Amino acid sequence: MINEPPVDQQIVDEFFQLSANRKTRDIAWVYAMISTYGIKPDDLHAFQWTDDSAINVCRLKRPIPPLHPQWAIIFDLEQKQPSNLESCLDEVLLNYYKAISLGEISMNVTDLRLAHKLRKQHYKELSHRLSSSPAFAGAA
Repeated sequence: MINEPPVDQQIVDEFFQLSANRKTRDIAWVYAMISTYGIKPDDLHAFQWTDDSAINVCRLKRPIPPLHPQWAIIFDLEQKQPSNLESCLDEVLLNYYKAISLGEISMNVTDLRLAHKLRKQHYKELSHRLSSSPAFAGAA
């Protein structure tokens, strides 16, 4: 695990580095799904896309929207989803974990999920402060 949570640009750069290599394109997709939605890799076994780039995960009651909606678009997640995901996901996840252990990916699942959690908390606090600010209260 790295000392500081990764910044957005590190995540985006590493995604494009992974997706540029034919051998690691599927790994890049897993990496981007974890980064964008903050989900556990096992959640990829049973999820569905919604019309607004959110995902429905079987164990959760509500859809999960992308933390950064633009990531779902620039990573092209729905279109780059590996074909026959159900049949190949275990192998893709195994390759993902191997790439982490070999140092081919600098940020592991814990790093990516922590970064997602911290940003989500930050945006929630910011939204709360803005909505309770007198300057914005009259605009609502």
